[in-house]
Amino acid sequence: QLNKLKMSKDYQQYKELKMKREALKKHKQTINDEIFSFFSKLSKPLKKYVRVALDDKPIHPYLDNSLKAFGRDDELKIVVALQGLKKCLAGGTLQFNEKQKSKFLDLIGKSEEGYLAELAERKKKLQSDEKALYEKINQNTITAEIVKVEQTISNMSNKDVQLGKELSELQTKLQKDNSIDVKNQITGLIKEVFNVEMTL
Repeated sequence: QLNKLKMSKDYQQYKELKMKREALKKHKQTINDEIFSFFSKLSKPLKKYVRVALDDKPIHPYLDNSLKAFGRDDELKIVVALQGLKKCLAGGTLQFNEKQKSKFLDLIGKSEEGYLAELAERKKKLQSDEKALYEKINQNTITAEIVKVEQTISNMSNKDVQLGKELSELQTKLQKDNSIDVKNQITGLIKEVFNVEMTL
């Protein structure tokens, strides 16, 4: 029955859904890595800028946890905050060497060109794909059936082991004590395990 279930169309579909789920997990990790990398490179100037910014509310969450903050920043208020940071860097309000300043300005330029908006869109689509996939997985009943059959097989196997152990103990007993009672116990056990009538 287990092999029959595993050969079924539903099970093949479930395997495909699991593969898609793994692919989505990898995609999600890639997006999260990109978000984390972007904001970790800007953490130094943002830590300085938050002290002088007119509106520091959008910045604090990104300094605490950029991934969580980005996920909650639906309006991408951080882009406006980064434009303020750009002015401070260009105007010399924040002290960094030219090489560092150039790197920071390049990253802010990327955000102005739509890099963060594109990341947000990719993240949103991924969440939508994930939701649809999990719904399909939950609708597929084959796994519950397989788990049920596997559990039955496991229970039977455990029972066989237990009965085998009892039989072995009774055989040892029989060698020491050739009584009718022990013989009856053995024949009863053999019938239970193998469904075979036997006389000793």
